[in-house]
Amino acid sequence: MEPLSDLVSISFFDVVVVLWLARPFLRNRSVKRSVLGERCTLGNNVKIVNSVIMDDTTIADGSHIQNCVLCKGVVVGERCALKDCNVGAAWQVGDEEEHRGETL
Repeated sequence: MEPLSDLVSISFFDVVVVLWLARPFLRNRSVKRSVLGERCTLGNNVKIVNSVIMDDTTIADGSHIQNCVLCKGVVVGERCALKDCNVGAAWQVGDEEEHRGETL
């Protein structure tokens, strides 16, 4: 598959195939107006809105991320809520934590 910088040259058929193959990954997850890095792991019922999630980040089941930047290697526990936060590299957010407008 071509790198993201070559998306303009990908045909409609290629896009349909990629979306079809990604269906199991996107099941029970919502990612809107966001960028996900490589090797990210998303649990079930995860919602990500208007955020940047860098490489090797793990977001566990039921967590909601909005207007955030999560640096490389961040681990977000189950049922967390992060809004308007910047999370530094390799930071671990425990289960059921809520943060608003913080730098972690």
